Amino acid sequence: MTELTARGAGRSFLRVPRWLVDSGVWRDWPCQDVKVLLVVCAHIDRKNRCFPSMRRIAAALGWSRQYVSESIQRLWKNGVIRVTRRKRQNQMYEVSMSPSSCIEFASSY
Repeated sequence: MTELTARGAGRSFLRVPRWLVDSGVWRDWPCQDVKVLLVVCAHIDRKNRCFPSMRRIAAALGWSRQYVSESIQRLWKNGVIRVTRRKRQNQMYEVSMSPSSCIEFASSY
């Protein structure tokens, strides 16, 4: 786990999976996906889950919800995050904290 300083985000750090940083796989991603992942990581709890609305993520980036939705779908298809839809609540996002859970996330859908 790498802790990065997030100035002005209301927190002193955010959690980013160390394996993701070290592997460099993110270098081939569209910048849009990296930014969405960083916003999601800024909200995760100790169980690596978070519940920000699509509207909140879009507002943080100054983008449309559609643009964010496309990025979330790519992150989900690559196994970086798991998305759980919940009735009458925001979606739950789980961030893959290891390469093995990334493979597990990708193959579970």
